[in-house]
Amino acid sequence: MTLEAFLVEYPEFEGVSYDLVQAKLNASARTVSATAFGDAYDDAHGLWAAHLLWTSEHGSTMRQEGGDQNPTSRYLDAFRALERKKASRWVVT
Repeated sequence: MTLEAFLVEYPEFEGVSYDLVQAKLNASARTVSATAFGDAYDDAHGLWAAHLLWTSEHGSTMRQEGGDQNPTSRYLDAFRALERKKASRWVVT
């Protein structure tokens, strides 16, 4: 997912530094498996990046849920639901 596509999908992050958004997109790309998610990879990539931004100290002034030890977000909830649907099998790469 490109920076531009991410900001269209998640306009709530429009005010966040583009460098930080790109850094979280890069981190998400290293974490989320295209093999596991298949045709839902872009959705998973964007959701994970949004979660990383939401829970980032500098990414947003938005409220974190779950406290500092186990931060959660609506993006993580959606990512986990997609993960159960699309990536619930073991994938060895």
